[in-house]
Amino acid sequence: VHMSRLTGVEATQRIRQYEKDRGLPHCNIVGLTADNHKEVAESCLQAGMNTVVAKPLIVSTLREICVTYGIEVKTLKASAWISDASTPHALLYAQGSAPEVEQPEQPPAEKSSPEETNTSKSRDAS
Repeated sequence: VHMSRLTGVEATQRIRQYEKDRGLPHCNIVGLTADNHKEVAESCLQAGMNTVVAKPLIVSTLREICVTYGIEVKTLKASAWISDASTPHALLYAQGSAPEVEQPEQPPAEKSSPEETNTSKSRDAS
């Protein structure tokens, strides 16, 4: 909701105006905020957000929001042990999607420099 250049309320108002001007159906807008005050949630909803969620966002809440708006939710084997009270970051780590834990599927083959390759080929030829 509190973003650097444009607040979530302002962004929502612009999106809703864009939809109205072009006769488009409303897209779903879910506000995420660290501000737990009732007034903040009310202003977000008045601006046109469908839902406002206060941090920390837990997996069960994220799953519920996805289901509410028709987004398919899959349970991955790697994430089955994560409780519904976990944060989405825990889910990313379990899936191996967090940048800090991303690893190649197979270890890269040792690369030799072109000079080494040419030298070994010339040795093999002799």
